[in-house]
Parts: sequence; C-alpha cells; structure tokens
Amino acid sequence: MIARLAGLGAVALVCGGAQYSCSANSDDENPFLPPREIDSGEGENFTSTLILRDPAGTEKYTFSRGELITMELTVRNRKAEPVTIQLSSPGASDFFVFRNGQDATAWNCTHGMAFAAVVVPLTFTANETKVLRCTWNQVLPDGDMAGSGSFEARGAVMAVGVFSPTGSPLTPHELASEFKAFSIQ
Repeated sequence: MIARLAGLGAVALVCGGAQYSCSANSDDENPFLPPREIDSGEGENFTSTLILRDPAGTEKYTFSRGELITMELTVRNRKAEPVTIQLSSPGASDFFVFRNGQDATAWNCTHGMAFAAVVVPLTFTANETKVLRCTWNQVLPDGDMAGSGSFEARGAVMAVGVFSPTGSPLTPHELASEFKAFSIQ
C-alpha cells in the first residue's frame, strides 16, 4: 500500500510538474557565456530539453533582478515501446543553476527538501513526453539574491544512475538537459 502511494506521488510530481519557480525567453540568448561542451539531453531512449520562461510563460533567457524564472524540462521517450526508469526518490526532477560557467551549483530546486529513500518506478509509454517544471525566485540557499550576471541552468530526471559514477550534476546523461545560458540584469 505504501509503495503504491509513493508511486502515485511520483507520477503526480512528474505529470503535474515540480513547481518551485523559474522563467526565461528564447529570443534573448545570453551573449556573455558560451555553451558548455557537455553532451547531454540526447540518447538511445530519451531526449531531454530545457527552456526557461518568464512569469507570463514566454520563453526567455534574460531576466530582471528578482523576476521569477521557470525552468521547464521536456523529456521524450524516443522508443516505440514503453520504457520504465527507476526514480532515486519520489522527487522526480531537479533543476540546477551555475554562476558564470563555474562547476559548483549556486542553487538547485530541491535544496532543503527531504524525500523518502525509496526507489519508485516511472514508465514512459511509447513516444510519451513528460514536462517537469520548477520556478526560481533568484534567492540562493544562503538567503541572498543571486544578483546580476551570467548563469547556466540544467534540468534532470532524478533516476537511479543519472549522475553516476561522479554524483555531479555536470555528468552527461540522456535524462539531463544540456546547459542553458541566461543572464540576470
């Protein structure tokens, strides 16, 4: 019974989106930061794409200081058959923000959240696409505002083995998007 409830919770998170807060716009590609050379988001089973949106839902990559930034990860099963992955916790996704091309995470969506240590199966039907979201208010874990500058964002489905063996959100994987550069002005 508990396993069924955990599974339903995971599906609700994936299907409903893990709302926290994030945004962006595509016609404002960040001119300050070249894209990272990490091969991600495209694999044998899945294609993972990240876009950023502003509070109006418009794709955007330049934000005003304090503006909500919605990160939207789209994950598509490329197979003509169902594919089941094992989530490493009921928290189906996580989103990461890096400052100025640095390797250290400046913020992540699940910071400070606690999840039960259970493995939960998640099935993508043939050619199914799932969309996961998180909104960032530009507040860092220490309570300070992020401030102006160049940043990168990345989204990932937190399945078992996604960031193995390093444990780093820099590790390439088909369930993790490429890095998206954006700026805060």
